[in-house]
Amino acid sequence: MDDQRFDDSIKNKVGDYEYPGFDPTALATLHHQLGAVSSIPWYSLYRTELLVGSGIALSTLIIILSQWFMSNNTTEILNEKIIALNTQQQEISKLQSEISFLKSTSPDTIRIIEIREQPSSTYTSLLYRIKLLEREAARKEIIVLDSGSESTPVVNDNFEYFKFNGNQVNPLVSVYQRSFSKRLIPREFDRESFHAVPDNSTFDAQYNAKKLSANTIRDLEKHYQQGIGIRIGPTVELAKGYYSEGKQGSIALTYGMLGDFILSPSFSIETGIKYSKRYYDISDNAVLMKLPLPDVDESLGTLQSAEIDSWMFELPIALKYRYPFSLTAHLLGSVGYSSLMYRHQIFEYSYAYPLAGDTFTLGSEYESNTASFYAGSFNITLGVSKRLKNSEILETSIFYQHGLGEKGIERINANFLGVRGVYWFTLR
Repeated sequence: MDDQRFDDSIKNKVGDYEYPGFDPTALATLHHQLGAVSSIPWYSLYRTELLVGSGIALSTLIIILSQWFMSNNTTEILNEKIIALNTQQQEISKLQSEISFLKSTSPDTIRIIEIREQPSSTYTSLLYRIKLLEREAARKEIIVLDSGSESTPVVNDNFEYFKFNGNQVNPLVSVYQRSFSKRLIPREFDRESFHAVPDNSTFDAQYNAKKLSANTIRDLEKHYQQGIGIRIGPTVELAKGYYSEGKQGSIALTYGMLGDFILSPSFSIETGIKYSKRYYDISDNAVLMKLPLPDVDESLGTLQSAEIDSWMFELPIALKYRYPFSLTAHLLGSVGYSSLMYRHQIFEYSYAYPLAGDTFTLGSEYESNTASFYAGSFNITLGVSKRLKNSEILETSIFYQHGLGEKGIERINANFLGVRGVYWFTLR
């Protein structure tokens, strides 16, 4: 038998052979899956790289813009200082010239002229009393002693009282004749004299300064602001989660570090990084069946509940607006976006296993340490800030985060409502 006939015989026998466990549809299924994989958009394969690159590009743009603003403002401030110094030098030169001229000028006659635009109340009252005393002396015929007799006052008891500023005054006087002068001297009153008493009823015990308007406060802040201001501070948040599937989550604690780049007295850009752990559970069988939960072991029984713990990083960026109440207090509002990176997740499952007429609960656990980026959330905040005595700033606010897509391995969306506090340190 030649080689050609031998090869044909072997091909006929092998070609008709079929493996007992061969499934003809498996190959078609494989081709279908390969076709589905090829239809996945190219950018979904590089989602993590695209998000990281976008974040780096945005941060770079913010840094470049901040440096540009700082450089321009610094140049303007230096120019203003140079102009001010030149103006001061010119004024100093003029003053020195005037001083030199005055030193070289010989002294002239000095005349002192007193101009009284309106007499004071004390001066007017004295003139009025003098007129009254002169009139009373002329009417009562006060006796004046000779210059050689002893200086003894002569009193006329027939006197009358008259009114002065609403009070009764005794015009009784004594007249003395001395060798060197003649003067009418009012007799001292035996009773207590009248004094002006200030009325403090119109003054408040706690004096409140005049409240400045918002525009005035903004002008003051703009005057003292030099370039872009920079603040950093730690933040703490407490938030309640509302998940699209399952029960409401527990209150989650979030903490991190934020930076605030102040572009003007009214606007600033806030960014930073925050870390949090969030927990929720699902006990609805219908929800458990449709979620893509990882590593569910049906051999342990019927899945009853799933508890999910997630550790994540949040990268927020927001545009803030400040409205001044006073020089130390502001109303705050901001809108922004946060991207999320899940760093770690743990899934704890509970199964109902029937055995000998009884039902036992068995458990299993799945842990994922793969870092993954997901669609973030749209953020809105509203709060107040207060400048403390040490010039630092304490800020408190309420916030709402609206999820923009499914997150985590279980692919569930979530919204959060909570409060936060920030203690700002001013760097510039």
